[in-house]
Amino acid sequence: MITLNAIQRYNCGTGYSRRLRKIYHQLPGIIYGVNLIKKPLLISLIHDKVFYLQEKNEFYSEDLLLIVNKNKFFVRVKEIQRHAFKLNILHIDFISIKI
Repeated sequence: MITLNAIQRYNCGTGYSRRLRKIYHQLPGIIYGVNLIKKPLLISLIHDKVFYLQEKNEFYSEDLLLIVNKNKFFVRVKEIQRHAFKLNILHIDFISIKI
């Protein structure tokens, strides 16, 4: 099982996401699903780690363990948005699953 560490983020928007990508080399993302009671959880991940993990087939087909501020979520990749011609990931969506 692949494990990823993430940080919860409280800001959203185009300007914040661009700053997150360019200055901090992080990737904005979101977790949807049944395990989250109120609303989707906004997160940020390290871009390079996700970029190299997504080259494996297991990244898309298996359950991932996502640790956000000491909370564990079992997730699957729902959607990845990529840059049109650069080798960059712009945004990633996860869906929370029950185990």
